[in-house]
Amino acid sequence: MRQNIMHKGSTRTKKNMTARIACLVMSFVMAGGMAGCGKENSEKVPELVEPVSTNEAYRPVTYGDIGKKVIKTGTIVPTDYCYYYDTSVTLSKVYVNVGDEVKKDTVLAETDSNASTASGDDGSGTDSGSIVDDSSTSMDGDDSSEADSQDVKKYSHEIKQKIYEQNQAELDWKIKACEEIGDSKGAAEARTEKAINEENNRYDNLLYEYEQKKLTQQDEDKDKVKQSGTLKADRPGTVTYAKKISGSENTVGGGENVVVVSDYSDPYIEITGESFKKNTYSMYKNMYTVINGKQYDIVPYNYTNQEIAVAQSKSSLPYTRFKLKGVKDADKILSVGNTVSLYFSTSDAKDVLTVGNDSIYEENNQKFVYVKTDSSEKERRDIDTGASDNNYTEVVSGLKEGDLVYYASDAVMPSDYTEYTVALDSYTKTATVKSDSFSVEDLNSVSYTAPCDGRFTSLNVKKGQKVKKGDVLFVIDSGGGTAAVKDIDNQISEENQTYSSDLKDFDDQINELTNEITRYQKGKVATPTDAENTLYMAEQLVCQRNVVTYNKDLRIYTHNATIKSLNAQREKLNKNNDGSGKITVYADQAGTVLSVGAKTDVAVKEGANVLTVGSNDNVILAISISEGKLAVNQKVSISNKNNSGKKISGVCVGSTGDSSKSYISTDSEGGVHVTKCSGSDELKYYIKVDDASFYKKPKSYQVSYPTKSYENVVMIPNNMIYHETSKNNSNEYDYVWLIKDDEIIKQYVTLGEADKTKTVILSGLSEGDVIAKESGATSTGGSSSSSDGSDNSKSGADSQSDGGSDSSGGDAAAAEEQRGDIMFKFLSHKLLNKKWLNACLLLGIILLVAVASCNPMFKNGALDMLMSSKFDAAMVEQNKYPATIGRSGSCAVDDYADADAVLGRIGKYEDMWNYYMEIDALQKQTSLSLQAGYTQSNLNHRTSFNMTYMPQIEDHVNITYGTSLEDAKTEDGVYPCIISQRNLDKYGLVVGEVFSIDTGLSDAVDSQGNPMKYQIVGVFEEKDYSDSFWYDQLADLDSEVYVKKDDFNDMIGKYGFLTIYYVDHVMLDYSQITHKNAMDTLYYLQSFEKSDKYFEQNFSSVLIDYKGDARTIGIIIWVLELPILVLLLAFIYMVSSQILEMEDGEIAMLKSRGTSTKQVLGIYLGQSAILSVIAIVIGIPIGYLLCKLAASTDSFLQFGFKDTHFYGVDPWMIIYSLAAAVIAILFVTLPVFKYAKNSIVEQKSRTGKVNYKPFWEKFFVDVILVTLSIYLLYNYNKQKSTIALDILAGSRPDPVIFLNSSLFIFAVGLLVLRLIKYLIRLIYRIGRKRWSPAVYASFLQITRTVKKQGFISVFLVMTIAMGMFNSNMARTINKNKTQRIDYNLGTDLVVQEQWTRGTYIDKDKKTHWYYTEQDFERFTKLEDSLCDKVTRVIYDDNAVIKAGGEELAGSVLMGINTKEFGETARLQSGLNKEHWYNYLNDLATVSNGVIISSNLAKKYNIKVGDSINYARYSPIASKEKEEIASPSGTVCAIVDAFPGFQQYVYEKDSEGEMQEVERYLVVANYAYVVGAFSQTPYQVWMHLKDGVDYKDVLQALSDEDVNIVQYESVDKDVSEMQESPLVLITNGLFSLSFIIAIILCTVGFLIYWITSIKQRELLFGIYRAMGMSMREINKMLINEQIFSSVLASLAGYGVGAAATALFVKLVAVVYLPESHNIAISIAVDPYDIIKLTAVVVFMFVVCFVVIRTILKKMNITQALKLGED
Repeated sequence: MRQNIMHKGSTRTKKNMTARIACLVMSFVMAGGMAGCGKENSEKVPELVEPVSTNEAYRPVTYGDIGKKVIKTGTIVPTDYCYYYDTSVTLSKVYVNVGDEVKKDTVLAETDSNASTASGDDGSGTDSGSIVDDSSTSMDGDDSSEADSQDVKKYSHEIKQKIYEQNQAELDWKIKACEEIGDSKGAAEARTEKAINEENNRYDNLLYEYEQKKLTQQDEDKDKVKQSGTLKADRPGTVTYAKKISGSENTVGGGENVVVVSDYSDPYIEITGESFKKNTYSMYKNMYTVINGKQYDIVPYNYTNQEIAVAQSKSSLPYTRFKLKGVKDADKILSVGNTVSLYFSTSDAKDVLTVGNDSIYEENNQKFVYVKTDSSEKERRDIDTGASDNNYTEVVSGLKEGDLVYYASDAVMPSDYTEYTVALDSYTKTATVKSDSFSVEDLNSVSYTAPCDGRFTSLNVKKGQKVKKGDVLFVIDSGGGTAAVKDIDNQISEENQTYSSDLKDFDDQINELTNEITRYQKGKVATPTDAENTLYMAEQLVCQRNVVTYNKDLRIYTHNATIKSLNAQREKLNKNNDGSGKITVYADQAGTVLSVGAKTDVAVKEGANVLTVGSNDNVILAISISEGKLAVNQKVSISNKNNSGKKISGVCVGSTGDSSKSYISTDSEGGVHVTKCSGSDELKYYIKVDDASFYKKPKSYQVSYPTKSYENVVMIPNNMIYHETSKNNSNEYDYVWLIKDDEIIKQYVTLGEADKTKTVILSGLSEGDVIAKESGATSTGGSSSSSDGSDNSKSGADSQSDGGSDSSGGDAAAAEEQRGDIMFKFLSHKLLNKKWLNACLLLGIILLVAVASCNPMFKNGALDMLMSSKFDAAMVEQNKYPATIGRSGSCAVDDYADADAVLGRIGKYEDMWNYYMEIDALQKQTSLSLQAGYTQSNLNHRTSFNMTYMPQIEDHVNITYGTSLEDAKTEDGVYPCIISQRNLDKYGLVVGEVFSIDTGLSDAVDSQGNPMKYQIVGVFEEKDYSDSFWYDQLADLDSEVYVKKDDFNDMIGKYGFLTIYYVDHVMLDYSQITHKNAMDTLYYLQSFEKSDKYFEQNFSSVLIDYKGDARTIGIIIWVLELPILVLLLAFIYMVSSQILEMEDGEIAMLKSRGTSTKQVLGIYLGQSAILSVIAIVIGIPIGYLLCKLAASTDSFLQFGFKDTHFYGVDPWMIIYSLAAAVIAILFVTLPVFKYAKNSIVEQKSRTGKVNYKPFWEKFFVDVILVTLSIYLLYNYNKQKSTIALDILAGSRPDPVIFLNSSLFIFAVGLLVLRLIKYLIRLIYRIGRKRWSPAVYASFLQITRTVKKQGFISVFLVMTIAMGMFNSNMARTINKNKTQRIDYNLGTDLVVQEQWTRGTYIDKDKKTHWYYTEQDFERFTKLEDSLCDKVTRVIYDDNAVIKAGGEELAGSVLMGINTKEFGETARLQSGLNKEHWYNYLNDLATVSNGVIISSNLAKKYNIKVGDSINYARYSPIASKEKEEIASPSGTVCAIVDAFPGFQQYVYEKDSEGEMQEVERYLVVANYAYVVGAFSQTPYQVWMHLKDGVDYKDVLQALSDEDVNIVQYESVDKDVSEMQESPLVLITNGLFSLSFIIAIILCTVGFLIYWITSIKQRELLFGIYRAMGMSMREINKMLINEQIFSSVLASLAGYGVGAAATALFVKLVAVVYLPESHNIAISIAVDPYDIIKLTAVVVFMFVVCFVVIRTILKKMNITQALKLGED
């Protein structure tokens, strides 16, 4: 049975919905005692439209270009040439400094071994050849020690080889022994071990050979450096970086720049900080810059593919560069150090008619403009448009050049204006560096550090002293040796001890093995019958002894080498040591001592800076900057700190090295080099100052440097620039009034940097243009910038008034301040006077703010969690990555000649998608194909494959046989290709098979007519099936063979292919799709699909489903929070009413003393505002914690440690908290109106008045509300099936369904209050003549305070009833969902193993299939440890039942072993007429028997004993389904429910509408099903032992190499259900509501009774004075509680039970809308009722104890005294 579920929103339904909401609103209005009337206006209100602008501004239609424009800032820099060494070296000298000018062949630097050649010019640089990646190779070590290390490796390798040979020999003896005694298993194990050893040895040998080759290469590199260790400049230029060396810090790494020489004559433009990315600017048609008012085209610097590949591999991409296009002498135009603007435009349309976007209107999808006619009138003219950019649109038809078109603007064209001619100017933005951020440095200085720990015995120089090379600088007494020497001594000692111990162990092992060998040689030789195999044991032990001997030899060799190395290190550390521990440090160069940082006889630590020696002939200013970067040749200005006096200029000549910048170059041999500067801890820029006097007192100056600098650019005054927002598209524009051909035209401009007076114009104006500035005020509708930035709105009089000294004004201000202090003290006193009541009021407001503020956080977190779960579910459902976009199509070879061109085109689409959606791509799968046609192989296989190039495929596959594409070569015109294992098996191919194109069916031939050939060289499989790269899985790619890109391109050109087909899939990071951008993403997807028919995506349905569910979640959160918000407001109202009642006399007294009503209201408004501010500060963090708590619920009132990262702080929390605070203030303040109008006389006269009936009781509002609630319940129950279908179709749930239960609880609470009142009166009248005075007095009190007690009574009823209802509702949802999950699965764990299917063709050419059953014992073994029982179940939900002459496709067939199945599966009792085991037993007795579902029996009137047929289809896919067999079965039993059988499932039809599908069940014996249909894959059902986690079972199966392809677990499904957003929201909010309701109930009850007792102190005093005992007073109070609070509490339980019985099943339909074998049942947890009851009892007990305490402390005399007063 199929029932279409469609949600069309009929008129009747909408009317009913409106009527329900109207009824609900009216009911709450009535409940609040508010009524009103009015006359409805039935006149239809027309829709307002935007007026047409009345401005008479227009501009002519002109020809121009349309395109998106991007503007970036670039810096003009010189070309840098780097000089470095390929390997790590020790530098002897760097001969140049920053700022030096060098000529060709100038010596720049030398290594230690070439210091003697410094004066010669015969050295050559080593900046050629390819880079050696291993920078660990160094020339600063001892060559002999490195040789020793290599000798140790060589000897170690030789010993390992001997050990390997002995191990293999031992295994040979062992195999021989096993074979002779017939131990085949032992022989096999030994052979396996031998094979493993052989493979490991082969790998070790390969690794050793590789290491030796690498060492040889490093030796060659060292020799190369030794032979030519001099770096020379190969061109003239300026040094902008030079490596600083000093003392021991003279090592430079391989590929590290030593010197950078810059050529100012070859400048280019660099976008500093933007790493180069290929094809970034290929989308732009026009690229240019403007210099000195002239436009120059620019082109990106084209790095070679090899350069970029090397840079990417090192993660060191250079910055983006541009050159001037077609300009030879660029240095005459580009001034190094300046910044320029770079313009990039797409040029979507060139030289076309254009009109401004603000001129275009649209109506009914027709665009039009208003044109100025010859008679100066406006004429509407329809137009057709083409391309568009930010400002202009192409006009295809409807206008011609010169037409004057009006534009929509509120800006008034200036009529009285002055003209301004645009000119070029210079702009510089500067920043200032104070003296604490710069220093004066000597570039030739050398720093000397302490070589060890110790104490200075002498300092031989002082500051300013001149020294020569070799002079003694200082001496340190190390106390016998450095710490490093001591450490080495310790290492030597430890090594000797370990060595002795190791030798002893080796000798012991050798002796023991020798004894064993002797024993076996002298003893009896074992026979094959012996229990222990000792054959050839002596020979095996000899091999073991040889292994120990070899290890001993190796240990002796390594020990000697270690000691030698440690002694060499110790000797090196003792350099310059006089033997007694005194170490002398000598000067490395001549110079002057610049600083001394030590004193004689002072302790020093190793590495501490001691002194600096410099030459004083090369000082320079070094500055550190915090903003921007300085480029070489940029000018700086130096002035004194007062910015007065003489100005000094300087220029940046280099820096200490920017370590983040990469330099890339290619040498003459084609080697690519990526180098970097080592940099410094703090990047400093060197400034050459033109005035030497600066260096005398540098700290008295400050340095100003340019952060932006433009020369000869268009600049105009700020007050000539206007701003407006377009009325057509809300875009913001900047514009000027351009005077052209005696017409004033609005001209759009792009703004750049600006100062206080002028702004740089990046585009829109040129030198010589004339613009207008309106005289006087700024133009209407636009805003212009002030020329000086000052605010001139105040007049002189205003200024004088502001600055005057009016004493009266000052006194008034002082008086106002004094009144404010008095008011604050008064409010503070009021709050503290009733601190406990105000604390309770504050608690209510805090909870209100907390609950309100957590709403947006909880909602948005739930939405993000929902989004993530939907994508996860889509991944499982689709078996593909769920957030994928892409495109498939073809490219003509004439337009796109090779793979790179096609990939470039695809890249443009990807850039466009990313531009709009802004979601990062995780992975990409792109394939390019050539349709080669049919081929014939040399093994007579005829196939048709596509020749496919897939970038990065080899990163995601494993070559299982043959070679990879990278290693394969094209030989004799045959292209190598690889093929998937599936396709190889499918077509029966072999590796090495060569295919030739069938020339009769294909044109893939070369110019000589030879067909294209390709050969299978390798077979591959996916590395990881779950890798997101495999969007199109190999199982789906059944016509592809894969080639490398070069061969692919060669095929295109050589064999004349005309078309390249491509498929592109981009896998987006769906974790970045959240509630914030989900709808934008959906809009873009739909837009892309609409505009591009080849665009593909697979997740718009996910976003559409999310959209519907998001609305549902939003509604449910609000309707679940609304009752608790109402309860909180009621609590606030109750507490504030108690406070006002107690302060009634105070208010009346204030009124009698002249306080106005407004002032009284102000007092309470201020009081509530203070509490609300405190509540916001405390409530928002509590709201955050409440949200986290609610998000971590496992079930009702069960909290776990869950991942709640989806729930984060949301800005809307502040808005919601402010709204809650304002509402709280209103609820606290509004009741004041009632008291603020009464004088003390009115207050006294009102005291003691008899209670009058409240509004709701007088007009029977309670009865009306109960009737309305029951009526709504009746209607909803009638429509329950319709509601369920609507929810399944994605409709939002009716919020009235939820709110009606709250309305019922509130209304019945009022009704109960009415009934309690009548009950009390009845009891009072019956017993008033019999009661004691105490009881009589209690009843008098109850009857006189019914109105006061009414509120707390209703509050108690609502609190208890809502707590019960919420707990029962949550329990019902959780229990029913869990029961359905358990029923749907039928047992604890169901797994499906991967089966292998085989096929064969018989002599009649008919295809047959078969499955090979896996070993089931792997599952049954688990019964001993993890499972109670396992069983096989054949489950086919695509079977056919044949009955009543009809076929029911899509039915469920289950094949079971009845006994095993009964012990493994489970079924909830009560679902069938008798226990389901009886049905299993009936089936067990009939081999061909079947159990059928009751819906099948009912449909065809089938009874027990009747026969039916059922069939299954062949697993081989074909155009028409083929039945395997159709056996007959005898009906043994008819069931209503059966484990694992879902009678109803829900599917979407072809139109996307959800439909309910009813299914039918047939259960047969397992053996009979196998016999009828052959062996087919089955499920394994498992009943787990108590406490066993299903994950442990899955791991155990994995350990047994069981390949599980699918599994289902009750625990997993229940956990996912509990973590689903909808259930999580319900459990979380119901739990919070329950907790908050209990808190409010307790606090509210205590407040009422404590304040009540406080107000009756006089009365109790009178009672005591009249002789009433405390026991009688206690009895009176108990009686009051019983007939007020206790009755109300009991009524709350009754109302909660009634609400549960009436509403729970209805509300549960929202959560469980599916039809199911298990009907919804109400679940009640007694512990919830016990918890609630315990709180209520505790509340009563505490209240009574507090009351008694108050009464005991009461002073009768004082009470009577207060009464007299």
